[in-house]
Amino acid sequence: MIFWAIFIAGLLKAYTLPAIALLTGIEFIAIPDWISTPGIGHGMTVCMGILPIIGIFYFYLRGGKLERRKPKFIHWVWLALMLFGAFFAPLERIFRRGDPVSQVLWNLSDTLPSGLAFAFLVPLYRLEKEKRLLLFFLPFTFVYLGCPFAAAAKILNPSLQGFPTYETPFYLDAWFYSDMIVNIGIGAFIFLALLKGFLTRK
Repeated sequence: MIFWAIFIAGLLKAYTLPAIALLTGIEFIAIPDWISTPGIGHGMTVCMGILPIIGIFYFYLRGGKLERRKPKFIHWVWLALMLFGAFFAPLERIFRRGDPVSQVLWNLSDTLPSGLAFAFLVPLYRLEKEKRLLLFFLPFTFVYLGCPFAAAAKILNPSLQGFPTYETPFYLDAWFYSDMIVNIGIGAFIFLALLKGFLTRK
């Protein structure tokens, strides 16, 4: 499925491949601060770059298939928000600041591909019904939901390593808004889906 392919490509770009580059000593891809920081890098690689990909492949190897849904108004609102969050920062860098496209793509995090993928996955498919698949996303979810706290910690203590870095003042950095919209949106969706499933089973 094209949306999962976009999502997996983003995880490989932001987590898995940088970890491989760091291990091999060959910088064939940008190595972000959150991967090169000991401890945090190990956790991020497993939680973000390995478990979700394993979950997706396991789901389809078991013959899984996402159930289609007929989108409602709230789903179109979700679609608009996710697309805005996904593209806001990269386009701001390219068209407002004049950064080369190659530079933006080289330093690209998973925010754009994750936002783009989930912008369509949630409105078009009943993803919340696939609890076994979403369990593989649980550590990923906590990282995404923790993004505002990690950002606040970095803003208050700029010397911290492995945390998201924004320009000063942070509220003028487009990446701050893209991260908050996409990370909190996806994290909240998965967490609430799993919580609802847990409460229903009790």
